[in-house]
Amino acid sequence: MLDIKKHSDLEFALSQWGAKKRISEKTGLSDKTLLAIQRGARKPNESTLRLIASALGLSEDYFLESQAETKLTKRRRLVVELDLPENVEIDDERLNLIRKTMVEAGRGIIKFIQDLPAKS
Repeated sequence: MLDIKKHSDLEFALSQWGAKKRISEKTGLSDKTLLAIQRGARKPNESTLRLIASALGLSEDYFLESQAETKLTKRRRLVVELDLPENVEIDDERLNLIRKTMVEAGRGIIKFIQDLPAKS
């Protein structure tokens, strides 16, 4: 999923001043997790790589190998849209809290989907 060149790019991106803080604020990933990824102690999955790239203002597939180089399974994306009540004030701090909560909820949903029994 993450070849040597792309891992080098990811390490460099994470080493930039303020990058881990910005990624953490935008994605909900902890500084500890990002440091482990930077050091190679943790291998991020495709979703995490997409989150990091997006938080850095890069294309979502920036840290992924190209389709021609890897055998990727067919991916499906599920997008959830929420309509917030008009009387709810959203500043940057609240928006970051909402994003973090949605990332955690998404992880729970993905785990639930992975644990679903196979259709017979």
